[in-house]
Amino acid sequence: MIKSGSLILLFLLAGIVPAVAQYTLERLDDQINTSYDEIGPVVTPDGGTLFFTRVGDPTFKKTLYQFNHDLSAELNSDEYFKLLGSIYSQLANKSISSPVSSGFNQDVWMATSAHGVFDKIYHPGFPLNNALPNSICAYSEADQSLLIINQFGKDGSLYHGFSKIRQTEHAEFDFPEPIYIYDFYSKSDDVSAALSYDNDVIILALERNDSRGDQDLYISFKVKDNLWSSPISLGPDINTAFRESTPYLSRDKKRLFFASNRPGSEGMDIYVSRRIDVHWSKWTKPRKVAGPVNGPYDDTQPYYSEIDDYFYFTSNREGSYDIYRVNFSPNRTAPRLVTIQGRVLDEQTQEPIRAELTYSSLGPIRQNYFFRTQNGMYSIQLQAANTIQIQASQHGYLSNVIEIDPDSWQQGSDSILYVDIPLEPIKEDRKIEVSNIFFEQSKPKILPESYPELNRLVQLLKQNPSIHIVIEGHTDNVGDLNANIELSKKRALGIKEYLVYNGIDKNRIETAGYGPTKPLNDNATEEKRRANRRVEIKITKSSP
Repeated sequence: MIKSGSLILLFLLAGIVPAVAQYTLERLDDQINTSYDEIGPVVTPDGGTLFFTRVGDPTFKKTLYQFNHDLSAELNSDEYFKLLGSIYSQLANKSISSPVSSGFNQDVWMATSAHGVFDKIYHPGFPLNNALPNSICAYSEADQSLLIINQFGKDGSLYHGFSKIRQTEHAEFDFPEPIYIYDFYSKSDDVSAALSYDNDVIILALERNDSRGDQDLYISFKVKDNLWSSPISLGPDINTAFRESTPYLSRDKKRLFFASNRPGSEGMDIYVSRRIDVHWSKWTKPRKVAGPVNGPYDDTQPYYSEIDDYFYFTSNREGSYDIYRVNFSPNRTAPRLVTIQGRVLDEQTQEPIRAELTYSSLGPIRQNYFFRTQNGMYSIQLQAANTIQIQASQHGYLSNVIEIDPDSWQQGSDSILYVDIPLEPIKEDRKIEVSNIFFEQSKPKILPESYPELNRLVQLLKQNPSIHIVIEGHTDNVGDLNANIELSKKRALGIKEYLVYNGIDKNRIETAGYGPTKPLNDNATEEKRRANRRVEIKITKSSP
């Protein structure tokens, strides 16, 4: 059963929340927080719109489709609520005598803000809301859609899972489109997830056969649009024999916030942990976010709005569940400007070349800027509040993306940083650098944590349709020679199949497996053997 206030929602990426106690706690306006439960805050990246879920409100949207008929317009009140109670009873697997006050009566609401106060409240209608459970999960920055719980059929059917829904120009919504996760199931109706800002990963809170407690946190990697890999446990660094729920992932995909009732908690408390490996399996010991966020109540559903440094969460500290926020930068100063100057160079000749630059600050609102060099020289200026990403592109060269950390800039009101960007000519026998491609031990199966790197390779091949490549598999010298050669061939073929599945012409890709016959070193240590276990991608053709 989905209990009032326990609905688990999906959250977007954010930054880092200090675990300190000297900040003022704010309960949101009474237009938002009512005598009913308000849960699951999600704020758009510009900080201007708040989505939340209200539970048990008798003004819920009553559209109820069955067999393409809206029964709310055809049945009288008694017939309608009797039918709705029957539907909720099927969902709960027990009798629901009062559907209006039931935890299944959930609608999405939205509020807008002009000056930091959410004072205009809206209650959208169908198809975002209907008589079935409706809950906003996240605002997807990558494709500007909303992620919602459940999958909906136009015939009125309802399925477990998640969907995406897009808002039109007239503040209305398209019909939700389902997303699919391999082997998705949960023993509990309570599910939640955190979506990375680039849509590469989803962190899921589920109760599965391998869960250590009544709910654990899992990761699923994007395979292609609307398709995600099977959930993989985040492991014992995060999951305990207790409950881990309502995850939230930072923008850099390194810090994970979640709620838990593990020992040391007072009810449900909010914790934070930092990822320390590329496999998403090793994390620092989770620590509690200090007051005023946690206390002798249930505090869950963290969400951090990076644009204004507000940390939102849900709490029952005044009886019913309400939405609160804390401003973690009350004395925030305007970020200084940084000027970045340099040249785009041919990597071989070191001569300046014309190129197109796309650059942006990796903040909550990512706006791309463009610059075309005439003689290879460039000069750009951005605020130094976040990491700056610059991509240089030119026909006949492999694109190059660099990221510049604010900590590398000199202190002062304004700074100039000099950065040259090399571009590698597209030529036959040139290697395309790839990293973070992983396989099951002694098997050709690609691990899901490889998908982001492989997706970048897909994008590169789509941007350069004249490139043909060969994928070469290599192993260390441990084990049987012939078995290693066969394994390396299968791994290279597996990568080809992934690229073809994602839209790359199979005739552009060759594969080869060399086992241990082309080592980079003598295999004398585990570190050296690890370097020899690799995949290399070479350009075999670079002209139309």
